[in-house]
Amino acid sequence: MTNLPNKVYGLNLGLSYKNLQLSVLFQGASDFVASATGAVIHHNVSKLLPIHQQHWTLN
Repeated sequence: MTNLPNKVYGLNLGLSYKNLQLSVLFQGASDFVASATGAVIHHNVSKLLPIHQQHWTLN
């Protein structure tokens, strides 16, 4: 399994009555791995680089 989905699906439903319209869209993906390894920087990690430590500072 990878982080790219093997299956993507969707369902679009519509209903119209006189002057009222209702549309609903459902979509999803399956057969993938949702991993944030390396993509998320946690604030309590001890080995931050200076660019991470100074990113949100007030001047």
